Amino acid sequence: EIEEPRNQLNHGTIKGNIIHKIFEIYGQNYLEEKNWLKKLTQNLVEKENLIDEKTKNEIIDLSFNFLDSQLFTEIFSGIVKCEFEINYLQKLYRIDLVIEQENEVLIIDYKSDEYLSPQALQGYTKQLELYKKAISQIYPHKKILIAILKINDLSLVKIS
Repeated sequence: EIEEPRNQLNHGTIKGNIIHKIFEIYGQNYLEEKNWLKKLTQNLVEKENLIDEKTKNEIIDLSFNFLDSQLFTEIFSGIVKCEFEINYLQKLYRIDLVIEQENEVLIIDYKSDEYLSPQALQGYTKQLELYKKAISQIYPHKKILIAILKINDLSLVKIS
């Protein structure tokens, strides 16, 4: 009997990690030409050897759809901070996206789950509420909003 390696990541996790990295790059470079971002996306995905061609194409399609969407324009405005690190209650947290506007701050967490079960949503909400408390220390006079960007269907689920 052959044992499977314990450290083998599942396909969905690998795909999610790649998409997450691409969206992080978009956040850091959202003012760049979209064609440049698309070329960058293709180069990044083509170098991945842990996924098949079908998955590579799915990632590219999804990423390009996001770049061309109204959501991209809505999200990336104001002061954008990607992979924002904050120390709160003696623990370091890394937030996918923090967008500072004049009167409010929007915290966004990327999720690539195929389906968000009520339990998963509850867990993510708890995590985001913690981020909200941490961020409110930095921006005490701004309204703090939290949301999940569901990558698979490119929808923004506003929680509060």
